Amino acid sequence: MSHEKLLPPHRTVRSGFNRWLDPESDNHGSCGYCSNRIQGGSNVTMYVSDVDLSNGDTSPSEKWWAHQIYCEDCKRVQLLCPREGVTEALYGAIAPVSEPIVEYGICDHSLAPDGVGWDPDAVLEATTGVSLHDYINDFVEDGAPVGHIEIVDLLRSSEIDIRKLIDEDGTVQLSTEERNALQDHVHRANFRDQHQPEPTPESQN
Repeated sequence: MSHEKLLPPHRTVRSGFNRWLDPESDNHGSCGYCSNRIQGGSNVTMYVSDVDLSNGDTSPSEKWWAHQIYCEDCKRVQLLCPREGVTEALYGAIAPVSEPIVEYGICDHSLAPDGVGWDPDAVLEATTGVSLHDYINDFVEDGAPVGHIEIVDLLRSSEIDIRKLIDEDGTVQLSTEERNALQDHVHRANFRDQHQPEPTPESQN
């Protein structure tokens, strides 16, 4: 069976690119990694998967989500630690100048049987001290889908390779000391502080 039949339909990919990159606007969207504005005529990549973590369901669905768009400087050409059970794909295109995107290419993909079964909640909590639920509620725009690549990117921005944190089964392999050191390294103490209970008069005495 052709891999294309197991990947998002062309209309999904095209609409994903054109949703992020409006050729009729001076704002061609912002890079999901560095937040810089994407310039028309530049090379971009987009990440698509069949799982949206924001709804609390980590299982694949019949829907597809275009989770992230990357500028030329941050563009992804290879999936880093794709998730077993999830179909993920990276597509490349040239940001439109005057017309919507029609042509694009596939840079990399991972089908559901492939990848490693790592738990995004366990990885996020081990490295930031924040659960996936709290992260989505406090740091993700309402209604925005969340893909596994966002967790990978969050670690990557602090120069942490997710592949070094997990074993071949996807289990986080970190001692308490290593977890604490990682959380300090990524400067996520404020995540934990936001979820501490409000101090009571008795606790302040």
